[in-house]
Amino acid sequence: MNNLKTAAPRTDMALELLKDKRAANCRTTVTDGQYGLKRTAVLIGDEAAAREIGKPVGNYYTVEIETPYKRPAKIRAYAAREIAGALSEALRLSGGSRQKPDKLKTVFVACLGNKNMAADALGPYVMEKLIVTRHLFGANEPGADKMGNLCALSPGVLGITGIETYDVLAALVDRIKPGAVIAVDTLASGSTARLASAFQIADSGITPGAGVGNRRLRLSRETLNVPVIAVGVPLVVYASTIVNEVFEEYFRGRKRGENRAAAERATAALLGDAIVTLKDIDVAVKECADILALAVNMAVHGLTAEEAAGLMR
Repeated sequence: MNNLKTAAPRTDMALELLKDKRAANCRTTVTDGQYGLKRTAVLIGDEAAAREIGKPVGNYYTVEIETPYKRPAKIRAYAAREIAGALSEALRLSGGSRQKPDKLKTVFVACLGNKNMAADALGPYVMEKLIVTRHLFGANEPGADKMGNLCALSPGVLGITGIETYDVLAALVDRIKPGAVIAVDTLASGSTARLASAFQIADSGITPGAGVGNRRLRLSRETLNVPVIAVGVPLVVYASTIVNEVFEEYFRGRKRGENRAAAERATAALLGDAIVTLKDIDVAVKECADILALAVNMAVHGLTAEEAAGLMR
């Protein structure tokens, strides 16, 4: 029987690409929290490890909690605190973190996606709940220095605006000179269990549209000349991934061989790039956006979950 390699999962999630990988300069740390929450930190330390794993060099944090959009408010707030902690760490490592009030760096949140497509509307929905403050600093409003300096934009998508997301953001970054960019976008997962149940924060940047199979120019420190922190939620999965999960379960405990390889080839040929999402995606995307917005507001402004939630209403 031929032992053939299983195809690499079609995913944006770093921890899913680590399956069966043993890169030399790659470290993983897993921490368990309350309510079944799990936080995974993956460090891809050099170019050799990046090529092996299939993700750029950087730190990748994943916060997982089962269907938080269906859970009580206190559990959603708890998840947001964990995400905010990971985001704060990414900002600190990138050099774009909160400074002394007289040297407060602007954080520019780029809310990517298309609000006309439910599964791709994460970024635009996050923008609606962000506490923007940059205009207050310019007007010398009293008390502004007690908050972070945050501005945001949803640049739309190429098919609607006719302008590449990179071109819009590059022009704005050159103009406002932020300390860091936080790019929010929908991701694809290699596991149905992670749909709307995981949040990834990465300091390596992002390729807009990758989660829905429409890759654009990459946004990163190398292309924008500022740190780019990518924040996203997997809201789509390739149909072939679902079928492969079924075969994974069917063949569990057996040697992987020609039967499995043939099944994967047939799956890819029949389903191609078909993408699947949740039946209640309209609810899931809005609730996940609320959790992410809460986390961003906490991390940038230094607020508690209760303070941020009060200002977001």
